[in-house]
This record gives sequence, C-alpha cells and structure tokens, in this order.
Amino acid sequence: DIDNFKQINDKFGHPIGDRVLVALAQKCRTSIRGGDFLARYGGEEFTILLEGAGFRNALKKAQQLCQTIAALRYATNDNAADEYLSMTTSIGVSQFKKGDTVTDLIGRADKALYDAKHKGKNCVVGRKS
Repeated sequence: DIDNFKQINDKFGHPIGDRVLVALAQKCRTSIRGGDFLARYGGEEFTILLEGAGFRNALKKAQQLCQTIAALRYATNDNAADEYLSMTTSIGVSQFKKGDTVTDLIGRADKALYDAKHKGKNCVVGRKS
C-alpha cells in the first residue's frame, strides 16, 4: 500500500497519481521473479504472490522492495526535471498454509498491512497466523 497516496493526488493531481501507480507497478515487476504474480488489488494497494517462497524470503523481498521504493524519486512534470516526489510503502506479508482459503491468506496479509501502518508506515510486517 502506498503511504499517504491521497496527499499525492491532492497535491499533484490525479494524472500524476496515475503515473506514480504505473511507476510503482513497473518497479515491483522488475524486482520479482518472472513466475511471480503482481496485481493491483485496490486504489493504491498491490498484491505480489511469490510462488514457492518461504516466509523468511518473502519478508526479505518485501523489505528490499520497501527500501527501494522509498529511495526512488518520481518526476512530477515532463518539462521540469527538477520537480520530483518521493513515496513510501507499508507492506503486509503472509504465507499460504495448508487448508487456507484465499480469504484466509489475504486476511492475514491485510492485518499485517494495517499493523505496518500503525507502526508508522514505511515498513514491513509479517503474520503467520
């Protein structure tokens, strides 16, 4: 989830907000393996499924992605190269367990995401149960 995304839309406008979403998706795509799955889940939320990855590796990948996104700068104007914005993300991680439904898995990841938001954002929280 992009932290404070509404502020990006409010300050720079929806066209820039849309470009930020595309840029984030592209950064995520280049940061995961070819067989992994990336999808926009809601407004400014994305889901990444790391097939076969253990919980520890998924946490590590999420932490790397969180740091990478925080370090990037996004152009707000095609004509003025000196106008940039930055953003952070909060990430919830969970692992599929035998007997899980999709709802179970997403529910745990969503709770972890809210825990990350409550911790102050720009971080990763994992939930096994």
